[in-house]
Amino acid sequence: MKPLFLLFIMMLIGLGACVNKNKVPGDILTQEKMKLVLWDLARSDQFVADFVSKDSNLNKKQESLRLYEEVFALHQIKREDFKKSLDYYRMHPDLLRVVMDSLNTMARRKEQEAYKVEEDTTSKPATTPVPDSIRIRTKSIRKKLDSLSLPIQPQ
Repeated sequence: MKPLFLLFIMMLIGLGACVNKNKVPGDILTQEKMKLVLWDLARSDQFVADFVSKDSNLNKKQESLRLYEEVFALHQIKREDFKKSLDYYRMHPDLLRVVMDSLNTMARRKEQEAYKVEEDTTSKPATTPVPDSIRIRTKSIRKKLDSLSLPIQPQ
């Protein structure tokens, strides 16, 4: 009886080890949604750093909180849901690393796209080049052989 009980315990431990640890619970934001929310929050922070801090009429902290609420409304989540999800991802660093790596890749891609658009506008001429007008003119005033053979008339 005792060996059968130990075998049963070993099977339970084995099944517990086979559970997918990367699966996110239903009440936590998915990795893709978390990535998008973090991206928008980072962009709102950048906006506050670039523009709001230069405007003396605006309160930097209040404006930052307002922008955060706009991001949460845009993604149709609550602040509490985001905080709970962020705490979950902090407790699971392997999942957080995946989110942060994809966020970093997204940032690099956006930067390359912006650089590519900038590069495309500078590398091509604005209009097609106009043919050289002098070269066309010289072709039209070439001397013909018959003009060389005629005698010059004295005046």
